[in-house]
Amino acid sequence: MKLFQLSACFLLLAGLSGCGGGNDTSVSPQPPDNAGGNVITGLVSLDDLQPGMCADIVDEIHGIEYLTVKDCTEAHHYEFAGTAALDDLGEDYPGGLYIERAAYRRCRSAFEEHTGQAYNGRDLGIEVITPSVSSWQAGDSTALCFVVNADRSPLMSAVKS
Repeated sequence: MKLFQLSACFLLLAGLSGCGGGNDTSVSPQPPDNAGGNVITGLVSLDDLQPGMCADIVDEIHGIEYLTVKDCTEAHHYEFAGTAALDDLGEDYPGGLYIERAAYRRCRSAFEEHTGQAYNGRDLGIEVITPSVSSWQAGDSTALCFVVNADRSPLMSAVKS
């Protein structure tokens, strides 16, 4: 499993103060079907996210990070928009802040494709999860891109266009 570095902003917004415990079960992710009420919910590994999945909190169980995926018609803070490649930043870990800044810039295209609107930062914002040092050294150079409300209030429906 890949290990990711959560941006400090993402951690603060999620209200995390440490790692949670719990049941080590996950569901097979399915793209949300908001119209039919057939939505997969529960813990989903960050590796198994699919665009359009809505979630609230990042949790770690036995060293693997998960998101609590919810029906997009329920209040949620994050909607997965896609990924951003960072492989052109080099083989050596370039530093967390450098990676995070590059990820935010590159996640704009995932945001725009997912929402169908240009990014302006006023109504909707972007949050990222970036590779940790160890996962970067193992060859993972992909950032995860999420859509959030710019004021950090919960989203009340799907933002996918």
